[in-house]
Amino acid sequence: MSKQPIRALSLFSGIGAFEAALPHVPRRGKAPVEVVAHADDDPYVAAVYRYHFPDVPNLGDVSALGAARKCPLAVPSRAKTYGRGGYDLLVAGFPCQDLSVGNEQGKGTRGKRSGLFWDAVRMLERDAPRYFLFENVVPRDRSEIDAISNALGVEPVLIDAATFTAQRRKRLFWCNWDVPALPKTRGPDLIDMLDPVGSVKSLAHSKKAIAYMSRPGGKGHEESRWHRGHQGDSAISKTPTLAKALHKGVPYNVLIDRRFKTPLVRRYSVTEVERIFGFPEGWTEYGDFETKDGDIKTREIAYSRRLGMLGNSISVPVLAHILKGLP
Repeated sequence: MSKQPIRALSLFSGIGAFEAALPHVPRRGKAPVEVVAHADDDPYVAAVYRYHFPDVPNLGDVSALGAARKCPLAVPSRAKTYGRGGYDLLVAGFPCQDLSVGNEQGKGTRGKRSGLFWDAVRMLERDAPRYFLFENVVPRDRSEIDAISNALGVEPVLIDAATFTAQRRKRLFWCNWDVPALPKTRGPDLIDMLDPVGSVKSLAHSKKAIAYMSRPGGKGHEESRWHRGHQGDSAISKTPTLAKALHKGVPYNVLIDRRFKTPLVRRYSVTEVERIFGFPEGWTEYGDFETKDGDIKTREIAYSRRLGMLGNSISVPVLAHILKGLP
């Protein structure tokens, strides 16, 4: 006899890292996980999501969902099986802008963006799903960890994506199930994630960009931008955290590719970043956009936009590992 699926609602869904992880999570003897709705009001990431999951409705603005009297998924026919909200797994990788170490003026969970956490908490309290999974950066102010943990009633698990991928990316995860022990093996090396040598020469940085890297790194920094450590190096097994700022170019989108006799200082290709995050190649290439007439039109996504989307996402193999513990 088949089991009732676990109905998941994915908030701040982005380009669908949670959904991309599900095929990598065996559910033998357990109920399957079915994503019944997502919520993201960024038109570009929502378009990429729609391209891959056209049948999953987008509920839009999370603040409006949190303020509503009831969840749109809450219908009487589901109440007995799925509780008040009509779903039983809430996933929320809420915005990190106000929590990030790089934002000295950020107001934490009192800020405009990271404060959307409280809307997700209101949904959790109102809808009472059986399971939840929240994710964010290690915040600049460690008291924020306590605030989030107190609101959710669980302590976070710290996982570095380097355990599973070619990227160092430490993130905190709060969930109400036991996360499996981390494997003792390490993820792949950066050099194994790179495109063939013959296809990357066009990604070389200009002399002007390299000169910019060699100058002092801005206000309060006497050393060059090379010393800030944003760049990847093919001779080193892991790349530093690839953040949303990748789309800005130097100093964030810099890779020293030593497969050449004279090392090539270049940008990452999008497919390299997709591999590093654990997405299939080409995941962010297209989006399905809604026109003014209500039609859907498939369009290519620009290089810089794709990098920003990926840098704002969650490591797919890390999510898959966590979800293996879901009852």
